Amino acid sequence: MTETRKQTLGYRGYLRPIFKAGLRYHPTRLKVWVDDQEPVTGEMVMVLKTRYYGGLLIFDEEARPNSGFFLVRVFPHGTLKSVLKYGVAGLTRRICRFHEVIRLKGLSVRIVSQSKMPLQVDGDHCCWTPAEIKMHPCLVPIVVPSMA
Repeated sequence: MTETRKQTLGYRGYLRPIFKAGLRYHPTRLKVWVDDQEPVTGEMVMVLKTRYYGGLLIFDEEARPNSGFFLVRVFPHGTLKSVLKYGVAGLTRRICRFHEVIRLKGLSVRIVSQSKMPLQVDGDHCCWTPAEIKMHPCLVPIVVPSMA
């Protein structure tokens, strides 16, 4: 990381920046392409590789770090009311009941917007739209003790 964190980590450390960002946040339409599928639009997008978001919320039961693909959730609305509604659904593991939330699976994700929008990776700012996220296969060495 190129920045130094000035606040504590943990849930309390994220509350203040989330609150400050929420005060100036205005949803914008995002256009999302996953692999060669038709683009979809929404006001909020999550690209998942882990089951738990923030240690508490589950937005996709199938998400795993070693799955070899991204799971993408495209939320149609990004208002504060909608964010709270989706958050409660993630907390209660009921996001799949929201049929308006689009679920996609793939190896590459491209996100564009009419105005420049910030993107986060694991709660920290990483870049701005337009952005492309790609899954690259790699080898993981496995160490096995000798049988001698």
